[in-house]
Amino acid sequence: GMLTATGMILLAPGVVVALDLLSFVLPDFEVVPLSFSTDAVSYDPASNEITALAVGTLSENNVIPAAWACEQFPGLWKYVSFGAEWPKVIKEDEHMVQVLTITEPGDTTRPSAVTDLEVKTVTSNSVTLGWTAPGDDGNSGTASQYDIRYSTSNITESNWGSADTCTGEPSPKTAGGSESFLVTGLNSDTKYYFAMKTADEVPNWSKLSNVPKITTPPNTPPVASIGEPFDGVEYQYGDTVFFRGSAFDQEDGILAGTSLVWRSDIDGQIGTDTAFSKDDLSANTHIIVLTATDSEGEIGTDTVTIGVRQQLQRIAYLTSTYELSIVDVSDPHEPALLTRIELREPCEASVQGSYLFVANMDSGIAVFDVSAPSSPSLITTYPTSDAARGVLVTGNHAFICASYSGLCILDVSDPSSPKHVSTVPTRCRATAICVSDGYAYVADECGLYIVDVSSPSNPALVGSTDTQGMSVDVAVKDGYAYVAVNEAGFEVYDVRDPTSPKMLNRYSIWEDHTFGVAVYGSYLGTAWKESGVRIFDISNPDSLHEIGSYYIHDGWTWEIAFLGNEAYVAAAQYGRFKILDVSDPSQPRYLGGLSNITPHSVTVADR
Repeated sequence: GMLTATGMILLAPGVVVALDLLSFVLPDFEVVPLSFSTDAVSYDPASNEITALAVGTLSENNVIPAAWACEQFPGLWKYVSFGAEWPKVIKEDEHMVQVLTITEPGDTTRPSAVTDLEVKTVTSNSVTLGWTAPGDDGNSGTASQYDIRYSTSNITESNWGSADTCTGEPSPKTAGGSESFLVTGLNSDTKYYFAMKTADEVPNWSKLSNVPKITTPPNTPPVASIGEPFDGVEYQYGDTVFFRGSAFDQEDGILAGTSLVWRSDIDGQIGTDTAFSKDDLSANTHIIVLTATDSEGEIGTDTVTIGVRQQLQRIAYLTSTYELSIVDVSDPHEPALLTRIELREPCEASVQGSYLFVANMDSGIAVFDVSAPSSPSLITTYPTSDAARGVLVTGNHAFICASYSGLCILDVSDPSSPKHVSTVPTRCRATAICVSDGYAYVADECGLYIVDVSSPSNPALVGSTDTQGMSVDVAVKDGYAYVAVNEAGFEVYDVRDPTSPKMLNRYSIWEDHTFGVAVYGSYLGTAWKESGVRIFDISNPDSLHEIGSYYIHDGWTWEIAFLGNEAYVAAAQYGRFKILDVSDPSQPRYLGGLSNITPHSVTVADR
């Protein structure tokens, strides 16, 4: 039939080109829209041929003679090239020809619709979808893109545009490949519908896929856990408190950052994230709560209780010949002498609350009120049957090493009026004492004596052992006794059976003397006359070993006491009191001290 087109030349079935101001009729040609661009060629009227200037020369097979064009369209020259490389339409104007490049019709075949879209896995806030890749043209080739959407109502072609869109869809695989995609950001306990379309490079979009549906399960609350601080720990005001915690959520995984919030019932919110520190907690008892919040607002908590004490004053009580010195050691770098008290011959001191008990040799026991450390007051004295060389107060009782009279026990429930309770004789001169788990361990110069003092009014000597040298000090921890034996060093005894103490080993240094022993944690501090402070690891008392030392070059080391991370050393002879940092027991280091005191014993307490 005859087909009429305005503004187009119909060249061949499937090919058309647009020209301005042209209306013509050609038989049996199909109209197809095409785009074009222009280029320049030359025309030779003598040969009736067209030659391309830049693109290439038209061959004989793809040039329409000018005579045919003139015959078909009088007054207007038309030339058409059907070359595969650059089809052209040419118009002559005074031997100049305009070339219009024709573009073949594009891909009009769309990918097939996905028919096997399915939900493979589901959590409270995500699903994993799976499907088989369609092709570029139907079910062959490789498509160019996916568009995946979801909604809380069924998805159709009519409401496709209003469904929620996903981002990050995968690039399509070759037709027939297995595909998967994780959809996140969903709400728990909610019904969802999922659908998708596929496009080729044009893009030609496929029809809507099948529409699977799923209901997400309820959200699981996260689990929070506090690693530090430990429950029940007490700190001093101004101490640095380290906070460390973690949280895991079944849907979100590990939680961190602002998902973790720390609060104190006293100070309110104190921090966020998995770790931080604070040095300004209020002095009080704090209930610390770590709250973990997941992406759906579900929470999990963990709780510990810690105490923060008011700023304490740390006081050291040092005895030396004819003198008791009271020193404020709150700042270990700058200890401050508060006062000196003249006494006849103080040997040892023990603090109980606001009272200081001093073993004062032949003068017995002196009791001081030290509630104001810079101005202590003597409230009473108690004469012992023999020289008081050592004293330890625990609870309502004072245990006195009364030289050759042995162990003397006093009731000091009223510190201003001590009362004799009982006496346990020892073989030689009692000099030092340690009380642990209802037993008193007495360093008698002849050996170690163990007394059951669970009933102070009815004490009983249950065990004893001779020592290699003169026993002058004793410390006990976890069923093991450590005895300073002067020129013989120190000895370790298994006293888990108090009735039968057994020596495990001995440690000595040639021509040196051990005067003092003290336990802190799993370490033993020892005071040596010539070689200063030596620290031993006693985590295994059967095979203890030295791990650190500090040489005291300007005095004999008589006694050592520990409190916190500090060691307080009484170094007499040349007059030195030293404070060491033993937070790293393998490397004790000097913090501060006083050079105008000649101490041979030291007791330290916070108040």
